[in-house]
Amino acid sequence: MWLPVHKEATALEAVGVTHTGNQRGFVKAEVIGFEDLAGAGSRASTKSAGKACIQGKDCIMRDVDVVESCFNT
Repeated sequence: MWLPVHKEATALEAVGVTHTGNQRGFVKAEVIGFEDLAGAGSRASTKSAGKACIQGKDCIMRDVDVVESCFNT
């Protein structure tokens, strides 16, 4: 799903775009730059190449970041 967030949004604000309830259980975000993802061809390849990083809730999102959110349920 492709959802826009405002410029310089934090990871916590970005997960709230899909649903504000997501912010309550937010633990971390796995962030991959779009260029890295496109060059590697898949998320698995990007991870194995060391291009994915784990960020906390205060991480500032860049314009072309691809983010997978991790939650505590």
